[in-house]
Amino acid sequence: MRLLIWIVIAQAAFVARGAEIERGRVVDAGTFAYYAPSHYDANARWPVIYVFDPLARGATAAEFFREAAEEFGWIVIASNVTRNGMNWDVIGPAVADSSRAASRMFALDSRRVYTSGFSGGAMIAVWVARRTNAIAGVIACGSPPVETANITFDWFGTTGDLDFNNAPSRAIDASIPTAHRLDILDGGHRWASPEELRVAFAWMELQAMNRGTRARDEELIARTLKSDLAFAELGRDALQKLRRYEAIARTYDGLRSVDVREKIDALKPAAVKLAKEEKAADKFEESFIPRQRRVFDEFLHGETLRPAVWLANELQITHLRKVAAESTYRGLAAQRALARMRGELRRLAEELEEKKQKALADVVRDVLQKAAV
Repeated sequence: MRLLIWIVIAQAAFVARGAEIERGRVVDAGTFAYYAPSHYDANARWPVIYVFDPLARGATAAEFFREAAEEFGWIVIASNVTRNGMNWDVIGPAVADSSRAASRMFALDSRRVYTSGFSGGAMIAVWVARRTNAIAGVIACGSPPVETANITFDWFGTTGDLDFNNAPSRAIDASIPTAHRLDILDGGHRWASPEELRVAFAWMELQAMNRGTRARDEELIARTLKSDLAFAELGRDALQKLRRYEAIARTYDGLRSVDVREKIDALKPAAVKLAKEEKAADKFEESFIPRQRRVFDEFLHGETLRPAVWLANELQITHLRKVAAESTYRGLAAQRALARMRGELRRLAEELEEKKQKALADVVRDVLQKAAV
């Protein structure tokens, strides 16, 4: 089944029911939550973004998008069905049902259809976009690795400097063949904030101008450029600043003459050195993934119950905590490795509790406390 086919063809069958649509607040509509701007008018066509939360919390996710959707005039459709671990054969029909319902409720602009998601939801957003040519752009927050070959849509990513999906998000950004931008923000694995999503919406508006799917807005271009230049200068070091200025050069090419080449050239020498440190830190972080799998396997299938001190030592938690105190890329990598480990320990403890294996669960919870930074 071709995904989101209703987004492409259902417009002809659209019956406006504007009087039944609640505007200006997030509404739970059963299988999805929606947000319609307070100025929504069924006589116009509106961009729409389909949002996927990893825990199927449609209304919660829609709230993150509400302010930006109100400002830029987008419809938000946030799934209450799709979640992490769901079979793709189930996700497809669920998305098609939501898009069919949205097309019946709202006057949508079929040229400006977007998807967004957080964590596993970002994987769904990209998967949906890859299954159809109807998607103009994806906003991916804290995305795990995804296939980027033959992508036709624009991509805006966010990740935290302490997000365990930081390296995968950077890898996606480096391999996207279309317009792309990645904002590395403070913090861990999370949805982008409403203000950060506003930046993503503004960027998508600029891409729409480049694509010719919306009218040029000189005031918006100027205002967004000013904000982007200020954001670039707030980078933590030369490498982050360089990436932000390179994103500016890509974004405004064809929209406005922006001379940032001198700034980029000045940052490159220091950024090259930092990029090597970042690459080494990535390898350090990645080395703990197979170790963690091996240690968990030994712990779960050992002939005797291993104590918490054994599990903590084998996971090298003390070493990671020491490295995590460094103000370096390696220190950030250690914090991310610990964050990933805490997530896996929590998941493992919950599984063991469900299986009534309390002794094992107690050991895991003890080690979880030791893994706190």
